[in-house]
Amino acid sequence: MARTRLILLFLIAAGAVAAVGIVRSAPEGDTSQAEGSPADLVEGCKDRIEATLDPPDQKDTVIGPVAFTELPDAYRYVRRHRGEPLKAVAILRAGADVRLVVPRSQRAWLKVGYGARRGRTRLQACRHRASRQAREKECGWAPFRACTRGPTLFSGGFAVAFDRAPHDGECAELIVRVRGSGRPLRKYLFDPRPRVCDKP
Repeated sequence: MARTRLILLFLIAAGAVAAVGIVRSAPEGDTSQAEGSPADLVEGCKDRIEATLDPPDQKDTVIGPVAFTELPDAYRYVRRHRGEPLKAVAILRAGADVRLVVPRSQRAWLKVGYGARRGRTRLQACRHRASRQAREKECGWAPFRACTRGPTLFSGGFAVAFDRAPHDGECAELIVRVRGSGRPLRKYLFDPRPRVCDKP
């Protein structure tokens, strides 16, 4: 079943390809800013979008509790059509609280577009509530799907400065810090070709 397509401020339509990568622990030095810092911009339950999407699969970039829909194919489209925005609806597991951090070495050419400053942002998913009153309070506006069942969706995307990025940004990575978890996770965003990102 085709995904529901969303016309969003930062988005551009894209197809589907496999999103494959190795999730690994991120070096502590890449996440030195304390959690809850004033520099974090928080996107919460009331900032969500409501839509019906298929569960995340191999077409998406999945890092722990958050998935970015069809991101590798969207990147390849924008790489061929410079100047277009790079879409990525974020699908966040119910109740999850994550920070998205661009590695320091890539901040000159990679930005996160969920209202983030300095290449980072924080997403807080809706919590599932049993009563209608609690759902209305949590979600703030109807429909209350994200407060009843399923994940929370956020609109946004990424920006790649191709003229400054090594390999046109193909080796872009993202660090995800999950509140209440241990070491952060780090993964390639765009499913780079074999050996392109190998260090000399």
